[in-house]
Amino acid sequence: MDDDKKSRQQLLDEIKKLRQQIASNGAANGNFSDSREQYRLLVKNVRSDLAVFDYNGKILYVNEISATQFGLKPDQLIGRKISEFFPPELSERQLTNI
Repeated sequence: MDDDKKSRQQLLDEIKKLRQQIASNGAANGNFSDSREQYRLLVKNVRSDLAVFDYNGKILYVNEISATQFGLKPDQLIGRKISEFFPPELSERQLTNI
């Protein structure tokens, strides 16, 4: 299916599957480079908002679409905490979903 026609959930599911591939067998059987490249291309071409956080709420990656919602560029968000952008109750709820 063409990426333009996939729903956000379908794309997120694909990202999850690629992460699992990388973690379980990517490095062990030599497919790490292929999986990593697939993951990179998938993330780069997502046509909806996408952000990756660590378990402390630090922004590790954010695409252009997500950044524009805050009136910023991705590099202005990476490394900052989600608590800087949302009220405490909302950022706490978001952290429980990470």
